[in-house]
Amino acid sequence: MSRFLQEKFHIVRSLALLLFLALTVCVVGDGRAEASVVDTWYLIVNESGIIDSRARLSEIKGALPDYGTEALFAADTLRGKDVSFHAGTSVSLTRRDQTYRFATQEESVEDFLTRVHCVPGKAEMVVIDVSTDPIEITFTANYTAPCTITEILPYKTQRVEDSTLKVGTELVAQTGVNGKRVTPGVVTWVSGKQVASEVTGEAVETPAVDHIIKVGTKPLISEFHRTDSTIASVSKNADGSGTITLENGDVFAFSQVKHMTATAYSGDEPGVSNRTASGTIAHVGVVAVDRRVIPLGSKVYVVTDGGIVYGTAVAEDTGVIGNIIDLYMDTSRQCINFGRRSCQVYILK
Repeated sequence: MSRFLQEKFHIVRSLALLLFLALTVCVVGDGRAEASVVDTWYLIVNESGIIDSRARLSEIKGALPDYGTEALFAADTLRGKDVSFHAGTSVSLTRRDQTYRFATQEESVEDFLTRVHCVPGKAEMVVIDVSTDPIEITFTANYTAPCTITEILPYKTQRVEDSTLKVGTELVAQTGVNGKRVTPGVVTWVSGKQVASEVTGEAVETPAVDHIIKVGTKPLISEFHRTDSTIASVSKNADGSGTITLENGDVFAFSQVKHMTATAYSGDEPGVSNRTASGTIAHVGVVAVDRRVIPLGSKVYVVTDGGIVYGTAVAEDTGVIGNIIDLYMDTSRQCINFGRRSCQVYILK
């Protein structure tokens, strides 16, 4: 054989050997139809189980889960986001009991598999274990992984009446938190579909925390003003204090109730001055008291035992002794008609 033919033979043999090595990196070898790297199912897993499952790893919309490794990242491309390797990442690839070692370029996972001629079969999934070093990529039709089955236990809302809060006021006393029941198990995937899950241990339950809302029942207290509206309801506390609610909607708080005798006086009676002991001009809504029983300046609400309502008043005058309250009226005729009556005097706050 001539030298020229020998050199040509060696070149052809070398090229054939290189082609053989390239094709046998990850060839199917059993005659089954192949899919492509973009229409298979990918499972990304770690020691805890499956952390991501996708029909493809390119053109991803939205954020990726945290894979817990710096080897994989979401590369921005014109198609969207691609799950990609950093350059120099060590990868161990296993398929049909044959394992190969690679160092990646900075490339997407799909581009890497295409570059090393590893195209999955129709029934195969690509499982990428990011918890190992090197990262392990396995082609398989069946995969079983640990999992946790989590059930949310919704919190309950309680509405609790609170007499220290005003009516219409609500206050969150405790923020509700959902509980959960976590049960260990395993999950099995076959050809890109989750086909079964099984409980393998006892559930651990974190109880929910109730959401508690305090609802105010304390009446809204009206500003003091002159009114002769009748009492609609009375609310008393153990210490004798309470509130009175009037027919017109007014609510007044009182510190105590005194049972007294009511009389009446008028400025048109002979010898009676219109000037009160407090220096004010007497008018309906002013009462005279014994300052030892009711201090001057006190605000009161007066109603007789027979239901005659004098209403709100201010103790601005004196001239009576003891447990008597003298009600100012416009005319002496009104005073005579009123006479002398037992009454209840609410000492307003």
